Amino acid sequence: MLDLSSNAKNANNTKLLFVGKGIMAESKLKNLLDRGKQAAKHADWRSSRDYFQQAVNLAPQNIAAVNGLASSLLQLGQTEEAIGYYKKLINLLPQSADAYNNLGVAQMIAGQFEKSEQAYRQAVELDPEHVQAWKNLAIVCLKQNKMEEGVQILASLVKAYPEDVESLYLLGQCYQGAEEYESARYLYEEALKIDPEFGLAKEALASLPAVGIDTSRIARAEHASKLSALKSLKQGNKKETPKVGIGEKERDRLFDRGKSVAFFGLKALPGGRRVALMARLLLQLGYRTKFAESAEEDYMRQYDYFVFSQPHISPDLINGVMRCIQNGIPYALDIDQDYHNLPEDHPAYMQFGQGNPKGIQALNIMLQEAAWVSTPSTMLARRLKSYAKKVVVIPPMWDRENPLWEKPKPRHSQINLGWLGTAIDAVDLLSIQKELETCLDNSPNVQLVIAGDLSVFEKFEGIPETRRLFLPPPSPEDIPYVLSQFDVLLIPLRDNPFNQAISDMLLLEAGVLRIPWLASPVQAYQEWGEGGLLVDKGGWCEAIAKLVNDENLRIELGRKGREKAEKREKEIMELFS
Repeated sequence: MLDLSSNAKNANNTKLLFVGKGIMAESKLKNLLDRGKQAAKHADWRSSRDYFQQAVNLAPQNIAAVNGLASSLLQLGQTEEAIGYYKKLINLLPQSADAYNNLGVAQMIAGQFEKSEQAYRQAVELDPEHVQAWKNLAIVCLKQNKMEEGVQILASLVKAYPEDVESLYLLGQCYQGAEEYESARYLYEEALKIDPEFGLAKEALASLPAVGIDTSRIARAEHASKLSALKSLKQGNKKETPKVGIGEKERDRLFDRGKSVAFFGLKALPGGRRVALMARLLLQLGYRTKFAESAEEDYMRQYDYFVFSQPHISPDLINGVMRCIQNGIPYALDIDQDYHNLPEDHPAYMQFGQGNPKGIQALNIMLQEAAWVSTPSTMLARRLKSYAKKVVVIPPMWDRENPLWEKPKPRHSQINLGWLGTAIDAVDLLSIQKELETCLDNSPNVQLVIAGDLSVFEKFEGIPETRRLFLPPPSPEDIPYVLSQFDVLLIPLRDNPFNQAISDMLLLEAGVLRIPWLASPVQAYQEWGEGGLLVDKGGWCEAIAKLVNDENLRIELGRKGREKAEKREKEIMELFS
């Protein structure tokens, strides 16, 4: 697979090397670069090329201009010209693995396989962890009939990065080409387990003949020697980064001790509150940090490093990220939900999902240019790996400074089945509406509590008013109070890619308050595992009856949930301390 998106990486993330003739010339250059980037965002490659060409004429040593021109030329099929400018980029950035990888892509498109191979080898020499360059090296080896080395690299990538769906797919292609259909089938199915929406693997799997599977023949040990040996030489005895969270060495690379960090996000949204908590934790550990909802230019001058939460949903935050890109200031993103897989019936689909291609393209650019991207779930981290240089998982956390988390939970005359959400989540709850109504018919001591959205509450008008209760949408500080009104928390979720990538935040909050839960078996909930029961489709009545009729079970699950929440709190403190 070619990673042509990487051609944009160096275009923006390096400070402008401009020796100008004054403020007017610099302003003209900035205007040309901005126009070139905007044209590229809209795939208007001719205009993009023209703007970047003017920028190069004005400032021949400007990295953003040179790289932008090379990328535009490549998109227009002017491969030889693109190669010339990529070589110029390497002269400006001789230690850049990305620059060599980009040159290799252009040379491979031009059919210059030997030269392309040399460029990729230089890229992985400079950066042994450059996964895309390793993939490209494997592809160009296969194109030159260097089958053994190509397969070795791909099998080694699968071993070193078992969740990289593209590597699984590419290795599957090798086996399929050799008519080793059992192995190919296994690898495609493994890729689809990780990312059920991976279209190439779906198509490849459908094209295979029906055969049995012999897993003993798959990715034999000798295939995994080359890259794993190289990684061992480069890394020595360094511990692997944990799958969930960031270890001490990893954290130190994300937040340098000598640097000040500003966090930006909308505090009304969970993602904004999440980065606000990160800022507070770092402040307690001696960093100079700040949280703000507006990325004002004053902050950009006062701090060294910036973390933006969901910047594409706020024009102000988008402008903040663009200032970072244009001025070569390092920044990171925290993304708390899978915007690439928002379902079409999601209210935000046309604004922040695939229903707004330009918006998704802007998000992709911000992801590509970020120094790193953090997410609260492992599934979302896997999916964002194909868009970002580096992805880490920072699990959800809770705010110890809010006293409501420790306030004793009130006792209720009825057993309250509670749901907390918005109109966005309504379709998930309504997917079990009939089961819920049946449960209430069979359990006269049970009350349904709907918190957050009145229109959802009104959907249950068939339930007597004495058996249902509405609570208005809580402020962030009041969430523990609202949750404390529940005896059992209900979290039904439809089985779709968006829901499969959510975090365990609600289970964490239920655990803090010792509230047992019933939830659909999405990955994050399976990983959490404590304090409640996972419910398959059609099993809600049985699961509800089990908890309603067994107070001791509710108490025991609540206790385990609290223990899990306290364990998470210790993990978070260790990650940031």
